[in-house]
Amino acid sequence: MLVKYHITTFVAAHTSIPVPNIHAVVTDTSDPTSPVTCIVQDKVRGISLYDALPSLAGDVRDTITGHLSKILDELSTLDNARIQINPYDGSFTGGIFRVMKGPCVAKNTADFFKFFLDKGRRGFTPDEEQQWLSAFDMNWPHIFAHGDLIPENVFVDPQTGAVTGIIDWELAGWVPYFWNDYILRRAWWEVKEWYMMVDQLLPGGSPAASATTAFWAIWSRAEIFS
Repeated sequence: MLVKYHITTFVAAHTSIPVPNIHAVVTDTSDPTSPVTCIVQDKVRGISLYDALPSLAGDVRDTITGHLSKILDELSTLDNARIQINPYDGSFTGGIFRVMKGPCVAKNTADFFKFFLDKGRRGFTPDEEQQWLSAFDMNWPHIFAHGDLIPENVFVDPQTGAVTGIIDWELAGWVPYFWNDYILRRAWWEVKEWYMMVDQLLPGGSPAASATTAFWAIWSRAEIFS
């Protein structure tokens, strides 16, 4: 919970991205064995993009897509003098990493892939490994990403197309250059309107798109519980 607080306030201080206005962080210690921490924040205006998508007019959807593009660009400027990849709290443990046995503590793109390759080498050949690795440019700079930018975490005004808030920042951090491609394309695959938006946001054929395809192959063969 404190990670979400620190990231949200960091993004609010350094960007124009609409995030929840946080008033306080409160910890209930009435049960010393199980303290509960809560964030007190304003309710975000609008409705979730997930709820809005099925009924959005095409021009409104295009407006939202444009706003999301600017948000991704603005996040990518948050370098904070970082030269290593890592989420804001220092180790990859949430999201897809939650099902991996052991945290990912990679500090560069090569180590990031080694984490997954080491868990999947029983599932593919050395030639396949080299083929996939050739899709990645280990020298591309890292980016700051939300880490879970799915329709549920985007709030919009369904009439105007304004993005009114981005929530749930606990997975944010500095990640490999293709991570937005991976996260956005894996989200809510049953909602075709979302994929129409993603195709506008992240054109196919880009280096990030090629890296995402290769990462899918590596991830799908990882021995996630080993």
